[in-house]
Amino acid sequence: MNELTLTTPTARDALAKLIFETLAKRMRRPVEELNLQTSFESLQMDSLDLAEMLFLLEEELKTTIPLDQGVKLQSIGDVLELVTNTLQEASLKTVTSPQQ
Repeated sequence: MNELTLTTPTARDALAKLIFETLAKRMRRPVEELNLQTSFESLQMDSLDLAEMLFLLEEELKTTIPLDQGVKLQSIGDVLELVTNTLQEASLKTVTSPQQ
Protein backbone atom coordinates (compact mmCIF):
# COMPACT_ATOMS: atom_id res chain seq x y z
CA MET A 1 0.00 0.00 0.00
CA ASN A 2 1.41 3.37 -1.02
CA GLU A 3 -0.19 5.86 1.36
CA LEU A 4 0.43 9.56 0.79
CA THR A 5 1.05 11.31 4.10
CA LEU A 6 2.53 14.68 4.93
CA THR A 7 5.80 13.01 5.77
CA THR A 8 6.33 11.68 2.25
CA PRO A 9 8.60 13.72 -0.02
CA THR A 10 5.81 14.06 -2.59
CA ALA A 11 3.35 15.56 -0.10
CA ARG A 12 5.97 17.86 1.44
CA ASP A 13 7.06 18.97 -2.04
CA ALA A 14 3.46 19.77 -2.98
CA LEU A 15 2.97 21.70 0.25
CA ALA A 16 6.26 23.59 -0.25
CA LYS A 17 5.18 24.45 -3.80
CA LEU A 18 1.89 25.84 -2.49
CA ILE A 19 3.75 27.93 0.10
CA PHE A 20 6.19 29.23 -2.54
CA GLU A 21 3.35 30.14 -4.91
CA THR A 22 1.31 31.81 -2.16
CA LEU A 23 4.28 33.82 -0.93
CA ALA A 24 5.39 34.77 -4.45
CA LYS A 25 1.92 36.04 -5.26
CA ARG A 26 1.58 37.89 -1.95
CA MET A 27 5.00 39.55 -2.19
CA ARG A 28 4.98 39.95 -5.98
CA ARG A 29 8.23 38.00 -6.37
CA PRO A 30 9.20 35.27 -8.84
CA VAL A 31 8.82 31.78 -7.37
CA GLU A 32 12.33 31.01 -8.65
CA GLU A 33 13.78 33.44 -6.07
CA LEU A 34 12.36 31.40 -3.19
CA ASN A 35 13.66 28.34 -1.37
CA LEU A 36 13.19 26.84 2.09
CA GLN A 37 16.08 28.89 3.48
CA THR A 38 14.68 32.21 2.23
CA SER A 39 14.21 34.45 5.26
CA PHE A 40 11.30 36.81 5.69
CA GLU A 41 13.80 39.52 6.52
CA SER A 42 15.42 39.11 3.09
CA LEU A 43 11.96 39.50 1.53
CA GLN A 44 11.35 42.60 3.67
CA MET A 45 8.22 41.01 5.12
CA ASP A 46 6.68 42.45 8.24
CA SER A 47 4.30 40.76 10.68
CA LEU A 48 1.25 41.87 8.68
CA ASP A 49 2.65 40.32 5.48
CA LEU A 50 3.29 37.08 7.35
CA ALA A 51 -0.19 37.02 8.90
CA GLU A 52 -1.79 37.64 5.50
CA MET A 53 0.24 34.83 3.96
CA LEU A 54 -0.85 32.46 6.74
CA PHE A 55 -4.50 33.46 6.19
CA LEU A 56 -4.15 32.70 2.47
CA LEU A 57 -2.69 29.29 3.30
CA GLU A 58 -5.53 28.63 5.75
CA GLU A 59 -8.07 29.35 3.02
CA GLU A 60 -6.27 27.20 0.48
CA LEU A 61 -5.77 24.26 2.87
CA LYS A 62 -9.14 24.58 4.65
CA THR A 63 -7.51 24.51 8.07
CA THR A 64 -6.62 26.82 10.95
CA ILE A 65 -2.97 27.68 11.44
CA PRO A 66 -2.09 28.83 14.97
CA LEU A 67 -1.13 32.46 14.41
CA ASP A 68 0.56 32.66 17.80
CA GLN A 69 3.23 30.42 16.27
CA GLY A 70 3.75 32.96 13.50
CA VAL A 71 5.99 35.17 15.61
CA LYS A 72 8.59 32.38 15.69
CA LEU A 73 8.74 32.01 11.91
CA GLN A 74 11.87 33.29 10.24
CA SER A 75 12.00 31.42 6.93
CA ILE A 76 9.87 29.62 4.38
CA GLY A 77 11.13 26.34 5.83
CA ASP A 78 9.68 27.36 9.20
CA VAL A 79 6.29 27.90 7.54
CA LEU A 80 6.51 24.47 5.91
CA GLU A 81 7.17 22.86 9.29
CA LEU A 82 4.34 24.78 10.98
CA VAL A 83 1.82 23.94 8.26
CA THR A 84 2.92 20.29 8.12
CA ASN A 85 2.57 19.94 11.90
CA THR A 86 -0.80 21.72 11.86
CA LEU A 87 -2.18 19.44 9.16
CA GLN A 88 -0.85 16.32 10.88
CA GLU A 89 -2.45 17.36 14.19
CA ALA A 90 -5.75 18.08 12.44
CA SER A 91 -5.57 14.68 10.74
CA LEU A 92 -4.94 12.93 14.06
CA LYS A 93 -7.88 14.72 15.68
CA THR A 94 -10.12 13.60 12.84
CA VAL A 95 -8.97 10.00 13.13
CA THR A 96 -9.27 9.85 16.94
CA SER A 97 -12.52 11.83 17.30
CA PRO A 98 -15.46 9.69 18.43
CA GLN A 99 -18.13 9.35 15.79
CA GLN A 100 -21.54 10.63 16.71
